[in-house]
Amino acid sequence: MLKSLYQYSLVALEKLDSRDTFTKRLGYKFAYKLYIRSYKELFGMSPYDKRAMDDNDRYQDYHEYKIRMSMDDEF
Repeated sequence: MLKSLYQYSLVALEKLDSRDTFTKRLGYKFAYKLYIRSYKELFGMSPYDKRAMDDNDRYQDYHEYKIRMSMDDEF
């Protein structure tokens, strides 16, 4: 049950990403809250927890950090 709610919330978040009307914004908020709760129940941690990061997230964070640091050297 929770896994299907989790999948539903991910699909809804993708479809309602533009948030250009009131109903889309309301649906996005509902789907986002559903995503957070179902993620916590399924995996036992917050989606923002450091343990939830995978190798791709770490790789991307590292490269964003390098770019920011190189931009600071220019000024």
